[in-house]
Amino acid sequence: MLSELAAKSLEALKWNYLGAAGRVLLQLAAQIVLARLLGPEPYGTFATVVLVMGIGNLMAEAGLSSSLIREKVVSDNTVRFTFTWLLIAGSAAAVLACALAGWFAGFFGDQRLARIVLAMAPSFLLQAMGLVSLALLRRTLQYRYIQLTQLLAYSAGFALVGIPCAMAGLEVWSLVIAWNVQCALGSILLYAKTRHPIRPLLVLNDYGLVKYGMTILGTNIANWTAENLDNVGVATLFGARSIGLYSMSYNLVRTPTNHLVASLQQVLFPASAQASREGHDVGRAYLGLLSVVALVSLPGFVSIAMLSEATILTLYGRGWLDAASLLTPLALAMPFHAMMAIGGPVLWGLGRAGLELKVQSWIACLFLLVLLVAARYSAAAIAWGVLGVYVLRALWLTLLVAGSAGIRSGQLFSAVRGGFLLAVVNATVMIVLSDFLDSYRFAAPLSLSLCTTVILALDCALVMVLSKFVLTEDLQFLLDRVLGKFMVRK
Repeated sequence: MLSELAAKSLEALKWNYLGAAGRVLLQLAAQIVLARLLGPEPYGTFATVVLVMGIGNLMAEAGLSSSLIREKVVSDNTVRFTFTWLLIAGSAAAVLACALAGWFAGFFGDQRLARIVLAMAPSFLLQAMGLVSLALLRRTLQYRYIQLTQLLAYSAGFALVGIPCAMAGLEVWSLVIAWNVQCALGSILLYAKTRHPIRPLLVLNDYGLVKYGMTILGTNIANWTAENLDNVGVATLFGARSIGLYSMSYNLVRTPTNHLVASLQQVLFPASAQASREGHDVGRAYLGLLSVVALVSLPGFVSIAMLSEATILTLYGRGWLDAASLLTPLALAMPFHAMMAIGGPVLWGLGRAGLELKVQSWIACLFLLVLLVAARYSAAAIAWGVLGVYVLRALWLTLLVAGSAGIRSGQLFSAVRGGFLLAVVNATVMIVLSDFLDSYRFAAPLSLSLCTTVILALDCALVMVLSKFVLTEDLQFLLDRVLGKFMVRK
């Protein structure tokens, strides 16, 4: 019989992945339609402004909502204090963005950016209004409602509003309007579910929540820096078209990766925190999840990297073909990003968020050096630099998690060996098969379909034939718990 925590965690994971699957399909469809309607330059202009929104949202959140999840007991005063300061931080971020809009436009050499920043600045406050409700729902692992809310908000913003606006010729403003609609509707739906106290409270006797929040904020900012310096470099040095190509390639592989790991992160943090409070061991569950991530991401993204040109032509058309050279290294980087990303929440839950802050800070410094060198050449060189940095970061953070959870290096190798085996096989088959299809001048959509079918069949066969090698003991343990949960419920 599963413990109550394990059962709730598995239930949360189930809804996270059902919602994630829906959002991946919806976002991919919406992005393809918008990319074909708008082209690289408007898309790149919006992507440049999103860089500001990303760092601004981290500062507006200030780590407070994450701290709320980790608190042993959450009182009304704790909620009021958190909500008050989130509104203050969100308002301050909006004002600061407006004040710096002109400087931001000058930095990137595009005066249109100033008006877009001004139009998107209110979203800092709109998002802040829903953060406490989101934290309370995450704290109790109510991911069914969270996923439905996010799916509905994105659908309303980008599919129902953004696409018609793009068809009407609003260009980049169609994305701006879609962004604000998504932020507003998301917060409204979250508060409708969890109506917490909103009366202002500026002072709280226990400031442990703020102290922990500052650690989380520092970690998030370092992480953002490590993951976005490349976008800043491309946007600054190579212009709107290049950042449009780069961000589209990045989003194509990052969107499914984010949904793969974000669903795990959102459950791992509160589950690890509760497990730590109750004295449970999280090492075996972490190894099982690491096996899943490696087994899914490594062969999948290696295949995309091998078929980058066919993928771009099939999804976005010939106008985006220059993105193929960027897609290859960025796709190869994503499995390492995914494996790294599930380690942070475990460290947070164990009360060792400072370890991740250390890693992310050093990686951000290294990334800056790599960027300075790669930027002398091309956007593609920056993308290959991203791959190198991501590999190092994944290895470093994984070893820290292993040390904190009492995991041996041999166990780590066993967890990822199946994924690396499938990735090597996929890469070899893709090189041979794609060369054969190219020699007969197969159209890109047909070539992509044939290669995908062959790879899926081959991977399934390898998993069945080499199940003892591919499916590790810890993964089998995790699968048994999942299957056992549903059998018990039946």
